[in-house]
Amino acid sequence: WTRALSCATRASSKALAAERALCEPTAIADATAACSESRAHGTMFYGSSMPIRDADFLAIHPAAGWHAGANRGASGIDGLVASAAGHALGTGEPVVACIGDVSALHDLSSLSLAAMVETPLVIVVLNNDGGGIFRYLPIAKHGDIFEACFTTPHGLAFAPIARSFGLAVESPKTRAAMTKAVGKALKRGGATVIEVTCTREASEVCRARAAK
Repeated sequence: WTRALSCATRASSKALAAERALCEPTAIADATAACSESRAHGTMFYGSSMPIRDADFLAIHPAAGWHAGANRGASGIDGLVASAAGHALGTGEPVVACIGDVSALHDLSSLSLAAMVETPLVIVVLNNDGGGIFRYLPIAKHGDIFEACFTTPHGLAFAPIARSFGLAVESPKTRAAMTKAVGKALKRGGATVIEVTCTREASEVCRARAAK
């Protein structure tokens, strides 16, 4: 199993490295790479829904010396910001949390907790304007109700919201800028929200190519 995981991790890393677009899977991969370059220890916190599935399915392994954290595994999107802040406060070490936009909306008030954290807390919000995970379910074929009742697009930007809580903000548009933003946030200390704006379609194409 160890050899199989090592093989899968190398193959996935190579496939993701070849991707140009900044989307959900590549943002997680780039955040992981930035961790290894900036800090020796910490926690990669994976939000429920797609982030934890991307990390698992694409074998995006935490950097050496870093632990993996999650809140109720693959289910339950509420309380993720609070849990990430709790990890940072409890361990006293850096935390990089990758969460979806709908998850972030469900726990906006916990940004006030994040503002209290003094150690590096990086909250990567993967903003694809709705619940992209539902596109993988049979309900996606029912266009008359799918967007309004399942994807639930919100049309919001998180950078202004984070600033209203007094948090540092980054909005990278490229993979290089993403890696730089995470590294900068880990060196800065305190809480930083990094908003990655992407489309659901771009992430799906990336996953499909990486899985081949």
